[in-house]
This record gives sequence, structure tokens and C-alpha cells, in this order.
Amino acid sequence: MLNNVVWFLTASMLLLAVLQTVYVVWYYQVLARSKEDSQPPKPSFEPSVAVILCLRGPDPALPHCLEGLLAQDYPNFKLHLVVDDADDPVLPLAEQALEKIAPQFPVKWHTVTDRSKSRSLKCSALMTAVMALPSDTDVVALVDADAIVQNDWLTKLVAPLANEQIGATTGNRWFEPLDNEIGSRLRAIWNAAALPQMTIYQIAWGGALAIKTNVIQQCNLLDLWSTAFCEDTLLTDALRHQGLRVYRVPDLILVNQESTSLKSATGWIGRQLLTVRLYHRAWPAILLHSLFGGICFFAPLVLILVAPIEGFALAGWCAIIWPLQLALNVALLKTIEVTNRRTIRWNPPLVANQNDLLTKIVTTVILQFLYPFLALGAATRLLIKWRGIAYRVYRGRRIEMVEYKPFSAIPPPTKGHSIE
Repeated sequence: MLNNVVWFLTASMLLLAVLQTVYVVWYYQVLARSKEDSQPPKPSFEPSVAVILCLRGPDPALPHCLEGLLAQDYPNFKLHLVVDDADDPVLPLAEQALEKIAPQFPVKWHTVTDRSKSRSLKCSALMTAVMALPSDTDVVALVDADAIVQNDWLTKLVAPLANEQIGATTGNRWFEPLDNEIGSRLRAIWNAAALPQMTIYQIAWGGALAIKTNVIQQCNLLDLWSTAFCEDTLLTDALRHQGLRVYRVPDLILVNQESTSLKSATGWIGRQLLTVRLYHRAWPAILLHSLFGGICFFAPLVLILVAPIEGFALAGWCAIIWPLQLALNVALLKTIEVTNRRTIRWNPPLVANQNDLLTKIVTTVILQFLYPFLALGAATRLLIKWRGIAYRVYRGRRIEMVEYKPFSAIPPPTKGHSIE
């Protein structure tokens, strides 16, 4: 009986290894074609763009984010900044940065007036800005305050929209923490592992996202956002129903070097999974993959303890296949890392930490241990926190803000850490 279990487990681990390798190889091929795929279909395509940056709390990277936005080489865009509270401490930080970088650059400020409890503050802020845009705006581009953009970010993001079948474009994030805190490394490794799935399943990321304004109307996105927790993950299905698609710009990868704690990292991962559960048809596949990976991680460890009852050969076999599985996962993560490092333009160039391999191995083990529990938590979660606000999740994707608090009433985050 135990022999059958071991052979079944071995076959399962082999299947998982093949599946994950296919994901990574496919992702590698996508990025390898990035130069060809990211060429603008029409060099003269320059629609008017409203760049919307929703702010809540003083993100450590905000001054660098604003510096990158104001240095765009795109000729036809306006910058819109949105806050949910006029006393938010982010305001003096943003105003000081703008005054230092480009005091003459026109910036439109918005303050959320309708903080409906039926949606997240992010969606309320986005709706506030979109509904105030002039009628001649052709494209809405979204960016996160922790995203540091290159000067051609907007050009790359907008260019593919010349294709009538593309309703929205998006990029990817890449975490490159400067510290070795376990939370920072855990978030970075999970995000790296998620990139192939985000690409395969066309999961949009709101930190680098552009949508045609006529698509916002055609797909009734304002209505969808009015009861939504997030603005990005729901786009894939919303556009598909109208015969449109989300296009991921292969070489549009934005670097985040902020730190985070283990608690914040697990909360952030759980929130990413929750948005997929609520709004994306790929959720069953992602959940099954996480649970399957959990079985392949825990089962050999259990069998190593149980198998000696039947014979030490079985225990030895499990003791071999478990580290082999770990080695493959580390190798795949390294492949993703090398692929992205070749694509990312960063000054100075990104350099791997000298303790990177040992840190990666330890963090991968921790992630493999935690991930199935985080996925199960996302599948059953009824309460989620985001930037100091608690939201309750009901059946039918219904969202309720439990209690609004201005950011000024929330304990400030650790200096240099991401605001979760």
C-alpha cells in the first residue's frame, strides 16, 4: 500500500514539475520576443492620455514615481492625482516632490467625495478621476505610487492600443528588495513565480495599465468598479465579453525595491489571490495548482517519517525526491529572474545579492509551506485589510467597507516599508 502511495506521489511531483517548467519556458519565450512584439503598430498613434495616480499614504517610492511620470517622452498626456482625504500625509510629500521636479507641470488634483461602502477606496478614487475627465480623453492610464517608471513607459503602454482588438494594455511588477528581510524576499519570490501565470491567464496589473475610454463605456467598467474590490483583475472577462483582450507588454516590467514584513507580505499575497478568486476565471486552476504543490511538498516529509515502518528504502527515496523538487523550483525561479533582469532597464543595473542563492532556497521552502494555506485562506476569506481599511466579502462578490478611516488616523508604516 505504502509503495503505491510513494509511486503515485512521485508521478504527481513529476507532473507538477513538467507543468511548472512549461509555464516558465513559455514565459521565457514571450519575453524573448519582447523587442519584436513591443514595436508600435502605428508610429503616429498618439491619443490623448489621462494618467491617474491614486494616493493613500506616503509611499516611500512616490517622489521617484512622480519624477518618472513627469519625464515621459509621450507628447500628449495629463497627470491626475487622487486622494480620499484632504488631510492625508501624502499630500505635502507629493506637493514637495512636484515643486522640486517640475513646478510648472500642470497637475490636476481630485478628492474623493463618494466613499461608498460597496467598493474599495481605490475604485472610488479611480471613478472620481475618470468621471471628471474631459470628453476628448482617448486613453486612461493607471500607475501605482510604488512603481518607478522609465521615460518611455507611457509610449510602450499606449502603442498596442492602436490594434482594435486590444482594449487594454498592462505591464508587470518586479520586486528587488535591497534588504534580506524574510517578508521582502517572500514577496519577491511569490511575485516572480506568479509572473508566468499572470501572463498565461492575461491577469492585468493596475500598477501599469491603460484602457481606451470608449472601452470603459463599452464594457460598463464604471458600473463594475462601483461594486468592486479592485480595478484590474476583472478586466480580462469584462473585455472578453465584448470581443476584446488585455495585452501584456512583454518588456514593460517595473521595479519595486521597498521592504516589507512577513506579516505584510503574507497579507499582500492573500489579497492578490483574493482578487483572482473574485474576478478571474483562472481561479480554480490557480487554487488547484497551489493545493497540488502543497501535497507534493508535505507528503514526502510525512512519508520520510512513516516509511521506515515498511522499509528504509522508501524513506530514502522520499528523502531524495523532496530536495530534487526544491532544486527544480529554485532553478525555475532563477530562470525567471535571469529572463527579467535581461529585460529590465534600471540604473544602476540590478545586481544579484551575494547571499541570493541561500536566501532563495530558504525563502522558497517557507513559501512552499505557506502558499497552500494562503490559497485556502483566499478561497474562504470573509475579511480583508487594505491600506488600513477592513473590507468584508460576501457571496456574489459583494464588498462592504467595514469602517472608513483617513490614513492620518492609522499608525504610520515602518520607514522604507511598503504600505499594505
